[in-house]
Amino acid sequence: MEQLQINDHYKILKINYPAGKNIDKHFATSDAFIMVLSGKALLIFNEETIELSPTFSYSIPAKKLHLLKIIDDFSAYVVLANDAEIKFIDPS
Repeated sequence: MEQLQINDHYKILKINYPAGKNIDKHFATSDAFIMVLSGKALLIFNEETIELSPTFSYSIPAKKLHLLKIIDDFSAYVVLANDAEIKFIDPS
């Protein structure tokens, strides 16, 4: 995860993950907007699964627990509040 930009209101991260990678359950402390550049992933909440693919964008509400399963090499931008944190849940 690479921080590309930050100002008084928001920050932009770029994420890149290889096919087959699973990103453990986590949440952001602010709303998160994801914009897919390439690849394919499944965004999984308890009650639904969203397929993420190029040109797709999606808004994830603050503190909404989710995980990612990367299907094809995946790249996306994530926009968050400038003071937001991403918190992972200990799987044990």
